[in-house]
Amino acid sequence: MQTTPLSNIILASGSPRRVELLQKITSDFEVIPANVDETLLPGETAIAATERLATEKARASHVTGKITLGVDTLGELEGVPLGKPRNKDVAREMLLSMSGKMYTVVTGWCIKTDEKEIISHDITQVTFRLISFGEIEAYLAMNDPTKYAASYAIQDAGRDFVEEIDGDIETVIGLPTQRIQAIFLSHFQ
Repeated sequence: MQTTPLSNIILASGSPRRVELLQKITSDFEVIPANVDETLLPGETAIAATERLATEKARASHVTGKITLGVDTLGELEGVPLGKPRNKDVAREMLLSMSGKMYTVVTGWCIKTDEKEIISHDITQVTFRLISFGEIEAYLAMNDPTKYAASYAIQDAGRDFVEEIDGDIETVIGLPTQRIQAIFLSHFQ
């Protein structure tokens, strides 16, 4: 993927992974992390939550005259959204619940300008192999699961839990660059 001459972009996220991914399509952006409450609403699906939170982040970080990109990622297992766990005990339960199962990863985004908002999402299916309690404990001892939706990072040691991916791995990491680049090029060039 080639970088594009896009400019005046704000990334409303402090995630180093999203910064790295956005650099694949443009080098001309600034990072202004949004401080929004990521508490899910009662009964909210992962799609609804990621689109809502991405929009709130884009609005919170928007600067007049700029293009602001807000992004949020959640897992969803059997209809239950999987966000960032509040501690290692919650992460342990989450990882145990995903062992041997397929779950959905949703990354929602909002691209905001002064005049409009483009809101959408991307979905990838991830299948975990059967993982043991000991493997989970070893992972939790070496990694901070509270930084990641669904308690693990596929781009790091968490990839060992994954048996199969159906979709874009960048959706799982947190920014589907091909989709975002296509929107930038079709709306802002």
